[in-house]
Amino acid sequence: MEFEQAKKRAEELRPLLQYYTKKYFDDEQVVSDYEYDMLMRELKQIEKEYPELITEDSPTQRVGTGAIISWTTIIGSPVYTNINPSVTWYL
Repeated sequence: MEFEQAKKRAEELRPLLQYYTKKYFDDEQVVSDYEYDMLMRELKQIEKEYPELITEDSPTQRVGTGAIISWTTIIGSPVYTNINPSVTWYL
């Protein structure tokens, strides 16, 4: 793949992968994991061949997901048990 083709394809893949990632974490998955992985692999390969195409906002440069927006309150005290049934912890 020539540089201009790679640049154009990377510019297509970045927003597409960001959209798919957002939908996935909103429980609205729009593509299969396999399709997503293949697109991510393609972008990684382009960026490997042409490191000058790597951008800060590229999905290949991101680790993890966004911050948790809400918390769930749990009322009560969970019980943790050991493999040994004679020991139980109450928190």
